[in-house]
Amino acid sequence: MNRQGIFGRNGREGKPRAGPHALIILGIDNIRALEDLFGEHLGEEIIDAVEACITPALPSQATMWRAEHRRIALSIPQLGRTGVSALVTHLQSAVAQKAIETSDRKSTR
Repeated sequence: MNRQGIFGRNGREGKPRAGPHALIILGIDNIRALEDLFGEHLGEEIIDAVEACITPALPSQATMWRAEHRRIALSIPQLGRTGVSALVTHLQSAVAQKAIETSDRKSTR
């Protein structure tokens, strides 16, 4: 398949054709600094925890994989821009809530 077939236009110059999936790349802020301070094992634990946290929030048709060492990729089918935006907001909230819960548990020990 040629490039035009993959990234075809919808007939209007400069407007890409909407595809059947949204690709979301999640990067975790400051993970490299944490790994430098505490070791790479901590980075792996953080990424595993984020994956475990967001998995229940994903639609059943979604796929998730490790895009790079410090990034998680998601393929989300047919939610449209509004749906994907709402999902990203929901994922951010879920991860933030999990971080708060984890922090609270550690501070009470």
